[in-house]
Amino acid sequence: AKLENNTVSDNLFGISLVDSDGCVLEKNSASGNNAGIYVLSSNNTRIAGNTLSENGHGICIADSRGNSLTSNIASENYNGFYAVASGNNTFVENLANYNFEGIYLESSDNNQLINNAVLGNSYGIDLTFSKNNSLEANNANLNYYGTSMWASDNNTAYNSDSSLNLLGILLLASENNKLINNTVLMNLYGVNLMAESTGIGDKTGPAENILASNIISYNLGTGILFDESYGNLIYNNSFDNIWNVEDESLNTWNSSEIGNYWSDYEGEDADGDGIGDTPYLINSHTGSMDYLPVTRTSDFPEFVEDSISGKRDVQDYRGISEEFAGSLWTVEALNNGGSKDRKASFSLSTPESGITEQGFEPWKHSAMAASGNGDPGRGLSGAGSETDSKPESGFFRDYKISRTIEVSRGMSLLVGDEEPENSENINKAVMEFRVSKAWAEE
Repeated sequence: AKLENNTVSDNLFGISLVDSDGCVLEKNSASGNNAGIYVLSSNNTRIAGNTLSENGHGICIADSRGNSLTSNIASENYNGFYAVASGNNTFVENLANYNFEGIYLESSDNNQLINNAVLGNSYGIDLTFSKNNSLEANNANLNYYGTSMWASDNNTAYNSDSSLNLLGILLLASENNKLINNTVLMNLYGVNLMAESTGIGDKTGPAENILASNIISYNLGTGILFDESYGNLIYNNSFDNIWNVEDESLNTWNSSEIGNYWSDYEGEDADGDGIGDTPYLINSHTGSMDYLPVTRTSDFPEFVEDSISGKRDVQDYRGISEEFAGSLWTVEALNNGGSKDRKASFSLSTPESGITEQGFEPWKHSAMAASGNGDPGRGLSGAGSETDSKPESGFFRDYKISRTIEVSRGMSLLVGDEEPENSENINKAVMEFRVSKAWAEE
């Protein structure tokens, strides 16, 4: 059977296959359905070139095997692509943008995700209770979580880009995964491995994962963080971040031949072999060390494994323009010296406001606001308003972006006619913070 060039909207299921093998679904458009395309207990189906928007699930595959999903576009759905209890499927060159979940695998094993783009979602690529999946050459950018795994083991993510997210790559209670040759740039946090309860016993930490040949750089917070995560092997990576590493556990930071490049390594390389003469200290309390720190990134050998080949071209994000947001953003700040009930309102574009000696991290207090029917447990936090927000349906219906940010905690500032000590020309003070260019334009 072949279904092609159909438009389906406002149904429980736009297109539904049940116990049907070998079908073809191409160039269809589905919007406003509970599921745009629903495939249940159906195998070897080709799903290509379809457009899914404002559905509950863009494409949902349940208990199905051997299906191929190619060049589909899923925008502003709750789940763009959702596979549950399904294996041996391939997701190739799909686009998932502005969904809650871009590509979500639940209890699904042995799938391949190749060269997909997941942009502007809450969760970009998300695996839950899923094993032996291969993630290759995917781009997960401008999401809350770029790539995440929860209670998911023996997966491999390689040659992929998880940049410009709030958190690039997250492993929660996930073991024996491999992160190889990935690029993790300009996130708030780069890579986090954290313990988490899976509901089936005590708290479980990610263990025995391998992180090799990744570039984890230019992240605003910690480059790589381990929270109750033990027995992982980390080598041949490049770290150049504000804070490169936090590790309270016992992990191994070098192979028998090579460690990692650390931008803040202060040791010498007297013999010029590219390996530092003294170890790089990870944690003085645990005694954790990188015993073979690399002093030049050009000395990195390419990671070689039978099932993994190829070398990723890495984009250099250092040349990205850092322009002021102009009059787009307005901030309300608590007056430090006056009544706690009084707020001083000022615009980033009006230096006459006289703000000085300030410092805050706005992503800790507000960002995209969970103000609708989305799941607040997994959504983004903050205090938002419908005023001047993107009013469309789908993701932006449930998670509105407000152009007004309220910052009332974690600040130290002087406002108005107060006389600061040792200040000069406070009328030219500047308040800076970062948002993605695409987010500001939206």
